[in-house]
Amino acid sequence: MSLIELWKSGKDQITGKRLQQIIAFAGDGKLADGNSTSTEFREFLSVVPTALLVNFSNQCLEGSFQDSGFVLQDIVNEIGRRLDFTVQDGLYRGRRGVVGFDGLWTTNEGDTVLVEIKTTETYQINLDTIADYRKRLIAERELDGEKSSILLVVGRLDTGGLEAQIRGSRHAWDIRLISVEALSNLLNIKQELDDPLVFYKIQQILKPKEYTKLDDIIDLVFSTKEDLKALDNHEEAEEESQGEEAIEREQYVSFHEECIKKVSDFLGLELLQESRVTFATPDKTVAVICSVSKEYARSKGPHYWFAFHPHQQERLQKAEKGYLALGCGSSAQTVLIPIERLNTFIDALHQTNRNGRSYWHLKISKENKKIYINTKSGRDEITISEYLIPA
Repeated sequence: MSLIELWKSGKDQITGKRLQQIIAFAGDGKLADGNSTSTEFREFLSVVPTALLVNFSNQCLEGSFQDSGFVLQDIVNEIGRRLDFTVQDGLYRGRRGVVGFDGLWTTNEGDTVLVEIKTTETYQINLDTIADYRKRLIAERELDGEKSSILLVVGRLDTGGLEAQIRGSRHAWDIRLISVEALSNLLNIKQELDDPLVFYKIQQILKPKEYTKLDDIIDLVFSTKEDLKALDNHEEAEEESQGEEAIEREQYVSFHEECIKKVSDFLGLELLQESRVTFATPDKTVAVICSVSKEYARSKGPHYWFAFHPHQQERLQKAEKGYLALGCGSSAQTVLIPIERLNTFIDALHQTNRNGRSYWHLKISKENKKIYINTKSGRDEITISEYLIPA
Protein backbone atom coordinates (compact mmCIF):
# COMPACT_ATOMS: atom_id res chain seq x y z
CA MET A 1 0.00 0.00 0.00
CA SER A 2 1.41 3.40 -1.01
CA LEU A 3 1.90 6.26 1.44
CA ILE A 4 -0.98 8.23 -0.07
CA GLU A 5 -3.28 5.19 0.27
CA LEU A 6 -2.27 4.85 3.93
CA TRP A 7 -3.14 8.52 4.43
CA LYS A 8 -6.56 8.14 2.86
CA SER A 9 -7.39 5.00 4.81
CA GLY A 10 -6.30 6.25 8.23
CA LYS A 11 -5.22 9.88 8.67
CA ASP A 12 -5.00 9.58 12.46
CA GLN A 13 -2.45 6.78 12.22
CA ILE A 14 -0.17 8.85 9.99
CA THR A 15 -0.62 12.17 11.82
CA GLY A 16 0.74 10.78 15.06
CA LYS A 17 3.97 9.44 13.54
CA ARG A 18 7.36 11.10 13.16
CA LEU A 19 8.68 11.94 9.71
CA GLN A 20 11.24 9.14 9.77
CA GLN A 21 8.45 6.62 10.33
CA ILE A 22 6.30 8.11 7.57
CA ILE A 23 9.11 8.03 5.00
CA ALA A 24 9.78 4.39 5.92
CA PHE A 25 6.32 3.55 4.53
CA ALA A 26 7.18 5.02 1.10
CA GLY A 27 9.00 2.91 -1.50
CA ASP A 28 12.24 1.54 -0.07
CA GLY A 29 12.22 4.15 2.69
CA LYS A 30 15.15 6.16 1.32
CA LEU A 31 14.82 9.46 -0.52
CA ALA A 32 16.75 9.62 -3.79
CA ASP A 33 16.36 11.60 -6.99
CA GLY A 34 13.70 10.06 -9.22
CA ASN A 35 12.91 7.04 -7.03
CA SER A 36 9.48 5.89 -5.86
CA THR A 37 10.11 7.03 -2.27
CA SER A 38 10.50 10.67 -3.28
CA THR A 39 7.49 10.42 -5.62
CA GLU A 40 5.27 8.96 -2.89
CA PHE A 41 6.50 11.39 -0.26
CA ARG A 42 5.90 14.46 -2.45
CA GLU A 43 2.43 13.19 -3.35
CA PHE A 44 1.73 12.73 0.36
CA LEU A 45 2.88 16.28 1.17
CA SER A 46 0.54 17.63 -1.51
CA VAL A 47 -2.55 16.42 0.39
CA VAL A 48 -1.73 17.02 4.06
CA PRO A 49 -3.18 20.07 5.86
CA THR A 50 -0.95 23.12 6.12
CA ALA A 51 -0.71 22.82 9.92
CA LEU A 52 0.77 19.33 9.52
CA LEU A 53 3.14 20.58 6.82
CA VAL A 54 4.44 23.24 9.22
CA ASN A 55 4.78 20.62 11.96
CA PHE A 56 6.90 18.52 9.60
CA SER A 57 9.20 21.47 8.88
CA ASN A 58 9.67 21.99 12.61
CA GLN A 59 10.65 18.34 13.02
CA CYS A 60 13.38 18.79 10.39
CA LEU A 61 14.78 21.80 12.23
CA GLU A 62 14.47 20.59 15.81
CA GLY A 63 16.83 17.67 15.30
CA SER A 64 18.77 16.25 12.38
CA PHE A 65 17.90 12.79 11.11
CA GLN A 66 18.75 10.80 7.99
CA ASP A 67 17.98 12.88 4.89
CA SER A 68 16.33 15.62 6.98
CA GLY A 69 17.73 18.20 4.56
CA PHE A 70 16.07 16.42 1.61
CA VAL A 71 12.80 16.21 3.54
CA LEU A 72 12.88 19.95 4.31
CA GLN A 73 13.58 20.65 0.64
CA ASP A 74 10.37 18.84 -0.37
CA ILE A 75 8.37 20.55 2.39
CA VAL A 76 9.53 24.05 1.40
CA ASN A 77 8.76 23.36 -2.26
CA GLU A 78 5.24 22.28 -1.26
CA ILE A 79 4.85 25.57 0.66
CA GLY A 80 5.84 27.31 -2.58
CA ARG A 81 3.07 25.51 -4.44
CA ARG A 82 0.54 26.60 -1.83
CA LEU A 83 1.73 30.17 -2.30
CA ASP A 84 0.52 29.75 -5.91
CA PHE A 85 3.95 29.38 -7.51
CA THR A 86 4.46 26.79 -10.23
CA VAL A 87 7.25 24.72 -8.69
CA GLN A 88 9.91 22.59 -10.35
CA ASP A 89 11.57 20.31 -7.82
CA GLY A 90 15.35 20.33 -7.84
CA LEU A 91 17.86 17.58 -7.08
CA TYR A 92 18.66 16.17 -3.66
CA ARG A 93 22.26 15.54 -4.68
CA GLY A 94 24.20 17.40 -7.35
CA ARG A 95 25.20 15.59 -10.53
CA ARG A 96 27.96 16.46 -12.96
CA GLY A 97 26.65 18.59 -15.81
CA VAL A 98 23.29 19.28 -14.12
CA VAL A 99 22.42 22.54 -12.35
CA GLY A 100 21.89 21.65 -8.71
CA PHE A 101 19.14 24.01 -7.55
CA ASP A 102 16.66 22.96 -4.83
CA GLY A 103 13.60 24.42 -6.54
CA LEU A 104 12.43 26.83 -9.24
CA TRP A 105 9.32 28.84 -8.32
CA THR A 106 7.55 30.69 -11.14
CA THR A 107 4.69 33.19 -10.91
CA ASN A 108 1.84 33.58 -13.39
CA GLU A 109 3.64 36.69 -14.68
CA GLY A 110 6.72 34.64 -15.62
CA ASP A 111 9.04 35.75 -12.80
CA THR A 112 11.15 32.85 -11.49
CA VAL A 113 12.84 32.44 -8.12
CA LEU A 114 15.71 29.97 -7.79
CA VAL A 115 15.30 28.55 -4.30
CA GLU A 116 18.15 27.23 -2.16
CA ILE A 117 17.21 25.62 1.17
CA LYS A 118 19.54 25.28 4.15
CA THR A 119 18.69 23.74 7.53
CA THR A 120 21.50 25.68 9.22
CA GLU A 121 24.09 28.37 8.57
CA THR A 122 26.75 26.66 10.70
CA TYR A 123 28.87 26.43 7.60
CA GLN A 124 29.34 29.46 5.37
CA ILE A 125 27.21 29.26 2.25
CA ASN A 126 29.06 29.73 -1.02
CA LEU A 127 27.00 32.45 -2.68
CA ASP A 128 29.14 32.25 -5.84
CA THR A 129 28.05 28.62 -6.34
CA ILE A 130 24.38 29.48 -5.97
CA ALA A 131 24.71 32.52 -8.25
CA ASP A 132 26.41 30.29 -10.81
CA TYR A 133 23.32 28.03 -10.86
CA ARG A 134 21.27 31.01 -11.98
CA LYS A 135 23.86 32.10 -14.57
CA ARG A 136 23.97 28.62 -16.10
CA LEU A 137 20.17 28.44 -16.32
CA ILE A 138 20.11 31.85 -17.98
CA ALA A 139 22.77 30.68 -20.46
CA GLU A 140 20.70 27.56 -21.17
CA ARG A 141 17.64 29.82 -21.71
CA GLU A 142 15.84 28.15 -18.80
CA LEU A 143 15.63 31.51 -17.00
CA ASP A 144 15.22 35.12 -18.04
CA GLY A 145 18.01 37.22 -16.53
CA GLU A 146 15.67 40.19 -16.09
CA LYS A 147 12.88 38.15 -14.48
CA SER A 148 14.78 35.80 -12.18
CA SER A 149 16.33 35.98 -8.71
CA ILE A 150 17.56 33.81 -5.84
CA LEU A 151 15.81 33.07 -2.56
CA LEU A 152 17.69 31.47 0.35
CA VAL A 153 15.36 29.65 2.75
CA VAL A 154 17.06 28.88 6.05
CA GLY A 155 16.01 27.06 9.18
CA ARG A 156 17.44 29.38 11.79
CA LEU A 157 15.88 32.69 12.79
CA ASP A 158 19.26 34.14 13.79
CA THR A 159 20.68 34.81 10.33
CA GLY A 160 22.76 37.89 11.08
CA GLY A 161 25.97 36.34 9.78
CA LEU A 162 24.40 35.22 6.54
CA GLU A 163 22.71 38.58 6.05
CA ALA A 164 26.06 40.31 6.40
CA GLN A 165 27.58 37.84 3.97
CA ILE A 166 24.92 38.64 1.37
CA ARG A 167 25.17 42.41 1.87
CA GLY A 168 28.92 42.29 1.44
CA SER A 169 28.84 40.20 -1.73
CA ARG A 170 28.48 41.19 -5.38
CA HIS A 171 25.21 39.22 -5.45
CA ALA A 172 23.36 41.42 -2.96
CA TRP A 173 20.88 42.72 -5.57
CA ASP A 174 19.97 39.22 -6.79
CA ILE A 175 19.52 37.35 -3.49
CA ARG A 176 16.95 37.53 -0.73
CA LEU A 177 16.78 35.58 2.54
CA ILE A 178 13.83 34.20 4.52
CA SER A 179 13.44 31.74 7.38
CA VAL A 180 11.25 28.65 7.11
CA GLU A 181 9.08 30.05 9.90
CA ALA A 182 8.51 33.36 8.09
CA LEU A 183 7.71 31.52 4.87
CA SER A 184 5.17 29.40 6.76
CA ASN A 185 3.66 32.57 8.24
CA LEU A 186 3.21 34.00 4.73
CA LEU A 187 1.28 30.85 3.81
CA ASN A 188 -0.90 31.20 6.92
CA ILE A 189 -1.66 34.83 6.00
CA LYS A 190 -2.67 33.76 2.50
CA GLN A 191 -5.01 31.08 3.81
CA GLU A 192 -6.67 33.46 6.28
CA LEU A 193 -7.54 35.98 3.55
CA ASP A 194 -9.42 35.95 0.27
CA ASP A 195 -7.98 38.74 -1.87
CA PRO A 196 -6.02 37.86 -5.06
CA LEU A 197 -4.19 41.19 -4.81
CA VAL A 198 -2.76 40.18 -1.43
CA PHE A 199 -1.67 36.82 -2.87
CA TYR A 200 0.16 38.61 -5.68
CA LYS A 201 1.92 40.93 -3.22
CA ILE A 202 3.00 37.96 -1.07
CA GLN A 203 4.76 36.48 -4.10
CA GLN A 204 6.34 39.81 -4.99
CA ILE A 205 7.80 40.34 -1.52
CA LEU A 206 10.02 37.26 -2.02
CA LYS A 207 11.80 38.93 -4.94
CA PRO A 208 14.81 41.26 -4.44
CA LYS A 209 13.65 44.82 -3.89
CA GLU A 210 15.31 48.09 -2.95
CA TYR A 211 13.69 48.83 0.39
CA THR A 212 14.92 52.36 0.99
CA LYS A 213 11.39 53.15 -0.13
CA LEU A 214 8.99 51.11 1.99
CA ASP A 215 5.83 51.51 -0.12
CA ASP A 216 5.67 47.87 -1.24
CA ILE A 217 5.81 46.52 2.31
CA ILE A 218 3.25 49.05 3.55
CA ASP A 219 1.07 48.19 0.56
CA LEU A 220 1.04 44.53 1.56
CA VAL A 221 0.10 45.38 5.15
CA PHE A 222 -2.60 47.78 3.94
CA SER A 223 -4.07 45.23 1.50
CA THR A 224 -4.16 42.65 4.28
CA LYS A 225 -5.99 45.07 6.54
CA GLU A 226 -8.46 45.94 3.77
CA ASP A 227 -9.27 42.28 3.17
CA LEU A 228 -10.02 41.77 6.87
CA LYS A 229 -12.02 45.00 6.94
CA ALA A 230 -14.03 43.85 3.91
CA LEU A 231 -14.93 40.65 5.77
CA ASP A 232 -16.16 42.68 8.73
CA ASN A 233 -18.16 44.98 6.43
CA HIS A 234 -19.85 42.00 4.80
CA GLU A 235 -20.85 40.64 8.19
CA GLU A 236 -22.18 44.06 9.20
CA ALA A 237 -24.10 44.32 5.92
CA GLU A 238 -25.50 40.90 6.64
CA GLU A 239 -26.68 42.01 10.06
CA GLU A 240 -28.25 45.20 8.69
CA SER A 241 -29.99 43.46 5.81
CA GLN A 242 -31.97 41.14 8.07
CA GLY A 243 -33.61 43.14 10.85
CA GLU A 244 -34.41 39.83 12.53
CA GLU A 245 -33.17 38.12 15.66
CA ALA A 246 -30.05 36.11 14.78
CA ILE A 247 -28.21 33.24 16.35
CA GLU A 248 -24.97 34.36 18.04
CA ARG A 249 -21.92 35.02 15.83
CA GLU A 250 -20.01 32.10 17.39
CA GLN A 251 -22.24 29.74 15.40
CA TYR A 252 -21.37 31.64 12.23
CA VAL A 253 -17.75 30.56 12.35
CA SER A 254 -17.95 27.31 14.30
CA PHE A 255 -19.09 24.96 11.56
CA HIS A 256 -17.01 26.08 8.58
CA GLU A 257 -14.53 23.18 8.79
CA GLU A 258 -17.41 20.75 9.22
CA CYS A 259 -18.96 22.03 6.00
CA ILE A 260 -15.85 21.53 3.90
CA LYS A 261 -15.37 18.06 5.40
CA LYS A 262 -18.91 17.19 4.41
CA VAL A 263 -18.27 18.43 0.88
CA SER A 264 -14.99 16.50 0.73
CA ASP A 265 -16.71 13.29 1.85
CA PHE A 266 -19.60 13.80 -0.56
CA LEU A 267 -17.31 14.35 -3.56
CA GLY A 268 -14.86 11.68 -2.40
CA LEU A 269 -11.95 14.11 -2.82
CA GLU A 270 -9.10 15.53 -0.75
CA LEU A 271 -9.61 19.31 -0.56
CA LEU A 272 -6.80 21.60 0.57
CA GLN A 273 -7.26 25.16 1.76
CA GLU A 274 -6.05 27.83 -0.70
CA SER A 275 -7.50 30.86 1.05
CA ARG A 276 -9.99 31.68 3.77
CA VAL A 277 -12.90 30.22 1.76
CA THR A 278 -11.26 28.52 -1.24
CA PHE A 279 -10.38 24.82 -1.31
CA ALA A 280 -9.12 22.64 -4.14
CA THR A 281 -7.76 19.21 -4.93
CA PRO A 282 -3.95 19.02 -5.00
CA ASP A 283 -3.98 19.03 -8.82
CA LYS A 284 -6.31 22.10 -8.85
CA THR A 285 -8.83 20.37 -11.14
CA VAL A 286 -11.68 20.67 -8.64
CA ALA A 287 -12.24 23.88 -6.67
CA VAL A 288 -14.79 24.74 -3.97
CA ILE A 289 -15.72 28.11 -2.48
CA CYS A 290 -17.14 27.34 0.97
CA SER A 291 -19.13 30.03 2.81
CA VAL A 292 -21.30 29.76 5.89
CA SER A 293 -24.16 31.81 7.32
CA LYS A 294 -25.85 31.89 10.65
CA GLU A 295 -29.59 31.37 10.71
CA TYR A 296 -32.09 34.23 10.88
CA ALA A 297 -35.58 33.56 12.23
CA ARG A 298 -38.44 34.72 10.01
CA SER A 299 -42.18 34.07 10.12
CA LYS A 300 -42.12 32.07 6.86
CA GLY A 301 -39.07 30.08 7.80
CA PRO A 302 -35.32 30.49 8.37
CA HIS A 303 -33.21 32.80 6.22
CA TYR A 304 -29.47 32.85 5.33
CA TRP A 305 -27.16 35.40 3.70
CA PHE A 306 -23.90 35.00 1.73
CA ALA A 307 -21.59 37.23 -0.32
CA PHE A 308 -20.15 35.87 -3.58
CA HIS A 309 -17.32 37.77 -5.28
CA PRO A 310 -16.25 38.05 -8.95
CA HIS A 311 -12.77 36.68 -8.14
CA GLN A 312 -14.42 33.65 -6.54
CA GLN A 313 -16.50 33.10 -9.66
CA GLU A 314 -13.34 33.36 -11.75
CA ARG A 315 -11.53 30.82 -9.53
CA LEU A 316 -14.35 28.29 -9.89
CA GLN A 317 -14.51 28.78 -13.65
CA LYS A 318 -10.76 28.11 -13.98
CA ALA A 319 -11.17 24.62 -12.51
CA GLU A 320 -12.40 21.65 -14.51
CA LYS A 321 -15.14 21.36 -11.89
CA GLY A 322 -16.13 24.24 -9.62
CA TYR A 323 -18.66 24.33 -6.79
CA LEU A 324 -20.09 26.88 -4.39
CA ALA A 325 -20.75 25.29 -0.98
CA LEU A 326 -23.14 27.16 1.31
CA GLY A 327 -23.50 26.13 4.95
CA CYS A 328 -26.98 27.22 5.97
CA GLY A 329 -27.08 27.49 9.75
CA SER A 330 -25.00 24.34 10.29
CA SER A 331 -23.00 21.78 8.34
CA ALA A 332 -26.04 19.49 8.42
CA GLN A 333 -27.61 21.83 5.88
CA THR A 334 -24.89 22.29 3.25
CA VAL A 335 -25.85 23.16 -0.32
CA LEU A 336 -23.37 22.40 -3.12
CA ILE A 337 -24.09 24.29 -6.35
CA PRO A 338 -22.04 23.65 -9.53
CA ILE A 339 -20.65 26.87 -11.00
CA GLU A 340 -22.37 26.14 -14.31
CA ARG A 341 -25.75 26.25 -12.55
CA LEU A 342 -24.83 29.36 -10.54
CA ASN A 343 -23.85 31.21 -13.71
CA THR A 344 -27.33 30.69 -15.15
CA PHE A 345 -28.99 32.88 -12.51
CA ILE A 346 -26.23 35.15 -11.16
CA ASP A 347 -27.55 38.16 -13.12
CA ALA A 348 -30.80 37.85 -11.18
CA LEU A 349 -29.05 38.50 -7.86
CA HIS A 350 -28.62 41.84 -6.14
CA GLN A 351 -25.08 43.19 -6.37
CA THR A 352 -23.15 45.67 -4.24
CA ASN A 353 -20.28 47.81 -5.55
CA ARG A 354 -18.41 49.69 -2.84
CA ASN A 355 -14.90 51.19 -2.66
CA GLY A 356 -13.72 49.23 -5.66
CA ARG A 357 -15.05 45.94 -4.31
CA SER A 358 -18.00 44.05 -5.67
CA TYR A 359 -20.07 41.10 -4.55
CA TRP A 360 -23.42 39.44 -5.23
CA HIS A 361 -25.96 38.83 -2.46
CA LEU A 362 -27.05 35.23 -2.07
CA LYS A 363 -30.16 35.42 0.11
CA ILE A 364 -31.47 31.93 0.79
CA SER A 365 -34.81 31.08 2.37
CA LYS A 366 -36.28 27.80 3.54
CA GLU A 367 -39.96 26.88 3.72
CA ASN A 368 -40.69 23.35 4.87
CA LYS A 369 -38.29 21.27 2.74
CA LYS A 370 -37.98 23.82 -0.04
CA ILE A 371 -34.73 25.83 -0.25
CA TYR A 372 -34.63 28.75 -2.65
CA ILE A 373 -32.66 31.90 -3.53
CA ASN A 374 -34.35 35.29 -3.42
CA THR A 375 -33.77 37.39 -6.56
CA LYS A 376 -34.29 40.93 -7.81
CA SER A 377 -37.80 42.27 -8.02
CA GLY A 378 -39.66 40.79 -10.95
CA ARG A 379 -37.48 37.67 -11.18
CA ASP A 380 -38.66 34.20 -10.21
CA GLU A 381 -37.18 32.62 -7.12
CA ILE A 382 -34.56 29.93 -7.78
CA THR A 383 -35.06 26.56 -6.14
CA ILE A 384 -31.86 24.82 -5.04
CA SER A 385 -33.27 22.02 -2.87
CA GLU A 386 -31.75 19.43 -5.23
CA TYR A 387 -28.23 20.60 -4.32
CA LEU A 388 -28.61 19.90 -0.59
CA ILE A 389 -26.00 17.33 0.43
CA PRO A 390 -27.81 14.35 2.01
CA ALA A 391 -27.32 13.71 5.71
